[in-house]
Amino acid sequence: MSLQRIHNHLSLKRLLLQAGWFLLLFAMWLGSTSVVRAVADPPNIISYQGRVLNANGVPVADADAEMIFLFYDDPTAGTCLWSNSSATCATETARTVTLTDGLFSENLGDTTLGTPYAAIADTVFADNAAVYLEVRIEGETLTPRKRIVAAPYALNAKTLQGVVNVDGANVGIGTDAPVNFVEVQNTTSDDILFNLAGSGDFQVQVDASPFFLLSDARTMNMYADHIGGANFFSSLGSGTRTSSFLSVSQANDASFNFTGTGANSLVAISQSDADSTGDAFYITQAGSGLAILVDAGNSIFDANVVVGGSTSRTETLANGGFSLGGDDLFVAGTAGIEGNVYTDGSFIAGASTTYGNGSITQSSGETLTIGTTAADLTLQTTTSGDIVLSPAAGSGVGIGTASPVTQLHVAGSVPTASLDSIATGTVPDDVYAQGRYVYVVNSTSATLQIFDASNPADLAFVGSVATGTAARSIWVQGRYAYVVNNGSDTLEIFDVSNPASPSSVGSANTGVLPTDLYVQGRYAYVINNGSNTLQVFDVSNPASPSSVGSANT
Repeated sequence: MSLQRIHNHLSLKRLLLQAGWFLLLFAMWLGSTSVVRAVADPPNIISYQGRVLNANGVPVADADAEMIFLFYDDPTAGTCLWSNSSATCATETARTVTLTDGLFSENLGDTTLGTPYAAIADTVFADNAAVYLEVRIEGETLTPRKRIVAAPYALNAKTLQGVVNVDGANVGIGTDAPVNFVEVQNTTSDDILFNLAGSGDFQVQVDASPFFLLSDARTMNMYADHIGGANFFSSLGSGTRTSSFLSVSQANDASFNFTGTGANSLVAISQSDADSTGDAFYITQAGSGLAILVDAGNSIFDANVVVGGSTSRTETLANGGFSLGGDDLFVAGTAGIEGNVYTDGSFIAGASTTYGNGSITQSSGETLTIGTTAADLTLQTTTSGDIVLSPAAGSGVGIGTASPVTQLHVAGSVPTASLDSIATGTVPDDVYAQGRYVYVVNSTSATLQIFDASNPADLAFVGSVATGTAARSIWVQGRYAYVVNNGSDTLEIFDVSNPASPSSVGSANTGVLPTDLYVQGRYAYVINNGSNTLQVFDVSNPASPSSVGSANT
């Protein structure tokens, strides 16, 4: 057939086209739509058939013809959406179509042919309400364009092959009678999967505000605005739970951030099953850095709290007086408390209790008792410093009595026999004891001697230093010893921090014949027998004591 002849045939518009359109969206109809089935992925191929007749209505005898197939979004003008040679209609290249007694049959979009068609993108029909086919044969465009309509089986796409059903305003997945706006039913053992393969978030909104959000950064956020809340309920009536109701597992950092205000609890965890053997709230951490931080408000635990223990719920101490009784706290490690500790009950310590810097104070007016029921009670300093018993004015220290009648009241016997003795200098005139050491001043030999009395049955000489003339009295406070010298009328200060080598560090003149002294804080008080005066010295600088006042006695 010549080109002119084809042109004549086409110009008479005697070309008869028989077209069948089969747009298979999901799977074949398999039965009842109430059962969820697997959905096939059909190819984007459209079967198109036609027959070319001559002017007398007789099929042409030509073996082939050059044809171009195109999709448009408008019946007469519009935008080209696809051509047989380009998925984006970038080119419009004719292809040779075989004719058999005028008949031809083409699978538009079939990319597997020896001379493949361009693929038909999903967006061609997804993004356009109407699509029109334009056919060109041997350079001539047939008119009008033919609109592509659904084949009978494509009508089943309204229900997504029975998987999605639309019933009025409701949409059902897995049910043909949804009673809710969107209802999903899964009667099989298969999973329900939401896969965010690309970017973008999965978000559920309430009144145009986010309520639940899964982001493409793999974070999950839940928002409970205003008076609402996020509630998790378990319907297990009784029995033993085989797994955690809510489990959070993270290879690196895991955190819960609860912020807000209101009279009600921000986070409430409750367990109402009295027979349950599990924990209402259980946190474990393989590494370091586990912290529960409450910036403001209170944290209330109406049950036992175990910190740092094993998985046992019956943690005990070597001190048998303690056991977890339902509202107790067990700490396996060290408890650090920056503030005060208040108790309405007793403070019961273990076998090797150590008290650090600070004090134990009873301020409510009740009796403060430190005692032991079996072993000795020892008060001692391990390095240096005094053990001071300082009762209030008018009160006393009782040994063996709870009602002392003097400043020191010993109810019972005191040692009457000498445990040991040691030689001193000539004419010892005064003695002072502090810690393990005893300090003696010798008037005639004018010396200060230091003895180790840590073992009273075995006194030992440690060191000595020369004093002024006729040393008469001594007082020791901390690292310093204070001596008044009756013959040289001086107050002398010695550094005794090294008992084996005491040394004089300063002195000051006193009145006539000083006979005694008392030191408290930064002041030394001296009485002078010859001048009948009480004299006060500032000894805050031991190297340079100074008289700050005196009075007649």
